[in-house]
Amino acid sequence: MTQRINTNRFANTSVTGVKIANNTITSVKLAPVNRLLENANLISSSTSGNVNVSLDDNSVYYVTSNVAGNVTFNIRVSPETSLNSFMANGQSITTAFILTQGSTQFLANLAIDGVYQSSNTRWSGNTRPTYAASLTNQQLDVYTFTSIKTGSNAFSVLGSRTSYGFG
Repeated sequence: MTQRINTNRFANTSVTGVKIANNTITSVKLAPVNRLLENANLISSSTSGNVNVSLDDNSVYYVTSNVAGNVTFNIRVSPETSLNSFMANGQSITTAFILTQGSTQFLANLAIDGVYQSSNTRWSGNTRPTYAASLTNQQLDVYTFTSIKTGSNAFSVLGSRTSYGFG
């Protein structure tokens, strides 16, 4: 089967087994999209210190109460399965942690399978986040980490922090 691409006819579907040449798709198998939405884990209690995160539930965590101190998020697949054993070299996963700040700002860090990733993390803008000179109460700091497995128990991590407020 050959179909000419003129419009976005494949919205809300996934495409596998595709060959594209000269704006023509051949050898197409269309499959329905299984999941358009991703759940966020809402943490309503104040948190600080080391927090274990199981990615078999989801990869977005939102602390809705003011954080009480710096937080290190330890990501793993589940309490029984390490991220290292689950991922193959060259695979990546992106996680997001949303911290609600109070009158004092606190920072977030990442650990993978219990190993702190400070020396493996490259930060957006080539600058590790620091405490803000001014802070808006109820400001949200979104930390995003993309972890790329480069070897056995070895990861390269790309990190960023973006702050959101009511203006």
